[in-house]
Amino acid sequence: MKRIVITLALSAFTGYACAQNNAPVIKKGLYVNRSSASHYGEGIPVHVVITSASQKFVEIQNADGSWGANGNRQLPSAFCLISLLRQGESRESEKFGRATATSPPFLMDSHPGTDPERVATAIALSDYITVHYRWDAPDEKTEVPAAQIQKIRDCVKAISPQCDEMWRDLLSLSRLPAEIGRGRDGSTIRGTLDKYLDRELEGSPSTLDAYLLLHLCSSARFHRGGKNWSDWNRQFSPMLVRTQEAGGLFPCKPPEDRIAATGLSVMSLTIYNSISPNFSAKAWPVTGKSEDVGIKVDVK
Repeated sequence: MKRIVITLALSAFTGYACAQNNAPVIKKGLYVNRSSASHYGEGIPVHVVITSASQKFVEIQNADGSWGANGNRQLPSAFCLISLLRQGESRESEKFGRATATSPPFLMDSHPGTDPERVATAIALSDYITVHYRWDAPDEKTEVPAAQIQKIRDCVKAISPQCDEMWRDLLSLSRLPAEIGRGRDGSTIRGTLDKYLDRELEGSPSTLDAYLLLHLCSSARFHRGGKNWSDWNRQFSPMLVRTQEAGGLFPCKPPEDRIAATGLSVMSLTIYNSISPNFSAKAWPVTGKSEDVGIKVDVK
């Protein structure tokens, strides 16, 4: 006989935001309470934007599991994989499983040549490990393929002292395997996030760095919670909804960065998931309560 347990949880920003389970964002009840047409400008729910972008990823993925073309495949491949994982997809997912499963082998065999490529590759492989080996193993004793750990270590070690601050911060705020360490050069999670709390939106992003800045600002506001986050969310969510192109990608200059920019956009729109104990270190206690309702369905 099947036993169905349904749990409704009102998450409060008193310490840390937790993901409900490894399921697509639409099943988590996220955004639902604020998904009015007026809130999202064009009347398009956020999960529709996320799904259309992800479906586009499936359509344009290369045979070898990568994304992009003409020598520009490292960042698109890393950010597409991260965006799929952080919205709750895995290699077992019915719709996006193949795309998720075939991307890591490409990244494992790749040779990232720039600091942003090393950062994104390290994060993508770390997220893949989190979802597939350590989601239910908080003690992190579950065996992980040593080659994946070494690849991440090599990427992190190769990051130069001249690496742009935003890319270093993205790595610092992401979850890396315990074997690697944080590598924050003495900075704290709170200190890193505080740098982005006072940034304001200045129109739609048009470059990859602008999309990255938007993601870091959204992460900082979400961690602070309360009115700081809700006011920001009411601005950046509809802005990204309006920015998405009809085909599912997001515009970017140069055009070859569109796929990576789309991955970053999805990461920002799934910030409820991507900023969780599964993908980030614990931040700082914050005040204020969230009105988001998480729904967990356990069928046995």
